[in-house]
Amino acid sequence: MEAIAAMSPSSLQVMTDLINDANRARPRIFPGDRLAENTIQDDYRDCVAIFAEGPTQLVACVLVKPIESALWLYLLAVSARLQGQGLGRQTILAAGRFAQDASLARLELEAVDSGGLVPYYRKLGFEEATRTLKPAGHWHSSTPFELVKMTRPVLPNPANAYPADDPLQELANQP
Repeated sequence: MEAIAAMSPSSLQVMTDLINDANRARPRIFPGDRLAENTIQDDYRDCVAIFAEGPTQLVACVLVKPIESALWLYLLAVSARLQGQGLGRQTILAAGRFAQDASLARLELEAVDSGGLVPYYRKLGFEEATRTLKPAGHWHSSTPFELVKMTRPVLPNPANAYPADDPLQELANQP
């Protein structure tokens, strides 16, 4: 179900639509669409896309980019109608495998502290590194919000498995 690919012009609009759809399901910090039509192309062109496809459409995605010894995760999104079914966890697990294969030490991301995102990432083994208050208008937000940088180790393992006590273990051995 998961794939890793460079972004193509045809995939850019599909990913933008998925990210906007997923963000509409959360409380209103960002009125309207989260991303403009060319945001991914303009701001994330040097990223790789990890995505999950359903029978007929893209259902989850995350953009990733190695920076120093970390794999940064950007714009993780799951289709609003499929949230809560484990697709976000599977997508993060795929990012962990990508990071292991690249010999990177950790996964890093920034999450808006709203709508349950920070507790969600904590359940997946991420820990808070920093917290920054952003003013209304940042990223076109309608209100101030806290941006939380979170990190978790990538555990080296040639089998791409996680130890029994890791939150991602239950998915590690699934095809």
